[in-house]
Amino acid sequence: MAFIALLTVEGYGFLFFISVVPINFAIIIFNMFYVVNKQKCYYPLAFSFLSLKKQGKHILIALAVIFSSCSTPNEHSITRLDGSKLMLDSLKQKVNLLMSKADVHGLNMTILENNQVSYQNSFGYKNFQDKKVLTDTTSIYGASLSKAVFSVLVMKLVDEGLLDLDTPLESYLPKKIYQYEPQTRWHDDYSDLKNDTLYHKITARMCLSHTSGFPNWRWFEADQKLRVKFEPGEKYLYSGEGMVYLQVVIEKLTGKGLEELAQEKIFKPLKMYNSSFQWQPQYESDFAYGHNKNGELYKKDKDNEPRGPSTLETTASDYALFLEAVLNKKLLSKQSWDEILKPQIRIKSKRQFGHSQMR
Repeated sequence: MAFIALLTVEGYGFLFFISVVPINFAIIIFNMFYVVNKQKCYYPLAFSFLSLKKQGKHILIALAVIFSSCSTPNEHSITRLDGSKLMLDSLKQKVNLLMSKADVHGLNMTILENNQVSYQNSFGYKNFQDKKVLTDTTSIYGASLSKAVFSVLVMKLVDEGLLDLDTPLESYLPKKIYQYEPQTRWHDDYSDLKNDTLYHKITARMCLSHTSGFPNWRWFEADQKLRVKFEPGEKYLYSGEGMVYLQVVIEKLTGKGLEELAQEKIFKPLKMYNSSFQWQPQYESDFAYGHNKNGELYKKDKDNEPRGPSTLETTASDYALFLEAVLNKKLLSKQSWDEILKPQIRIKSKRQFGHSQMR
């Protein structure tokens, strides 16, 4: 319109044309910061992202296509908890930007809306040194994501009447836990508890709610010996050892190992065919390494014995199936889901680990 005025309006046409230039520039600046702050969609002539990295090392600028416009929200956006829309193109660029700033070399992302997967994508590499791309079907180390799977498995056994949440675990066994000969390299060795006067009070509920009194792992203790650090059930202390103790009792009670139980009651029913609590040969062709901030690879741990709180191997696609099952309350009774989701213990400390929890 300004160009038409320049050609047709004598005298004032040029002034009108010149006045439009700073207005357009102001609109571009406004759009640039609107997109950065709101991340809703791209606007013509707008910069999609502008980020100044700390210490002034470098500036990352991604330019939106000049003639791009807002896509149909239902087709190319997700809905935030506050009801606002986030465009997927904006999300992808923001994720890449944040990964670059934080020196993250690979990331799987899954977003669930209305209790089902609405978006899934993988960013970066499973092996940064060889530039091997990470995908949704790449095997990844689940670490403490294992705990959620293990908890559902335990509640499945509760539903089946095999286990009661508030019965001391030692009462299920014909002899003291420390009297059993260890069958693994270390995690079922309870010889340290021979003179302990508290462990016999520990229940399944305490193990699942991190109130057993066990430390996170025995090797964090000064003498690397396992002990109960306070009255079981009294307070919160994040504990992998507590869940392992529950696992060991379940294995002795059922005569089945953790992996067998998980495949039977969780992985196969949910069609999580690429998930296991131990390394499988099929993972060799497509697995992700851990990386340090410089992109150097950590050694992949492939010889872990199955442990409920920590050794899950899975994929982004498989774990999304598990999350959908949780959100839709599958596998378990309503009563068991209510137990899982209700508050169990008040956490008074902001810290999960260390001696500060004992104060």
